[in-house]
Amino acid sequence: MRHRIIRTFTGPFVLLEMDDASLRTSWLNRETNHLLKSSREDRSLLPDLADRLHRYFAGDQSVNFDDVALPSGGGEFQRRCWRACRRIPRGQTRSYA
Repeated sequence: MRHRIIRTFTGPFVLLEMDDASLRTSWLNRETNHLLKSSREDRSLLPDLADRLHRYFAGDQSVNFDDVALPSGGGEFQRRCWRACRRIPRGQTRSYA
């Protein structure tokens, strides 16, 4: 496994490439901190994605992530939720109601 930590105004954000080449992203938390113990840091991991994340967290409104695949796991309900979340315009809030 390899990882890269991106510093943001809300705390460390982790890009974690698993041994099967799948990608996990998460804020640094207990679970990701545990995974990082068996991972090696790679500051060159996913340079385009890391650059876009830096720009996004800096407030660049032109950044998008439309080309980033949705997670492959989850049930059908979760996949519908992820697709619905992608349709929410930046800066807007939606509720389940």
